[in-house]
Amino acid sequence: MTRQEFLRLSKRLFQACYIILERKNNDYSKPSDPLSNFRYRGVEQIMSRTYEKFSRLDQLLLGGKEAEVDESVLDTLMDMVNYLIILAIVIHEQDGLPPSIADVEVVQAKSEVEGADRPPLDERQKDLPFDADDKSFSDKGVA
Repeated sequence: MTRQEFLRLSKRLFQACYIILERKNNDYSKPSDPLSNFRYRGVEQIMSRTYEKFSRLDQLLLGGKEAEVDESVLDTLMDMVNYLIILAIVIHEQDGLPPSIADVEVVQAKSEVEGADRPPLDERQKDLPFDADDKSFSDKGVA
C-alpha cells in the first residue's frame, strides 16, 4: 500500500465514522442535546462502552471466538473511533481540551477552503466504501 492509498483509505474511514456518528446521534439523543444519552454517567459511561468494544475485538481477533451478533470487526472499530470522539467532546464540555485540540479548527478551516469546489458530504456519501445496508467495507473508489 502506498502512502497515498493509505491516506485515501483513512479519509474514507473517517468519513464513514462521521456518517455513523451522525445517524446514531439522531437515533439515541435528544435533538436539543446531542450528548443527552451520555449525561447519566458521562466519561465513565463512554469509557465503559469503549472497553466493551475492546473486549469484543479481543475475543474476535485474539480469542478465536465467532461473532454471535451481526456486527463486523470494522463496525466495532468504527464504534470505538466514535466513542473516543464523543469522549473528547464530553471532556471539552466539562473541563476544556488541551490547547493542541484548538488546531482542529485551523485544519478544518483550511480543508474547507481547499475543498470549496467539492459537493457537500451528503452528496459524496454514495462514494464512501461503507454501505449502511450491508454493513460491509470495500476498496470501492480507492485507487
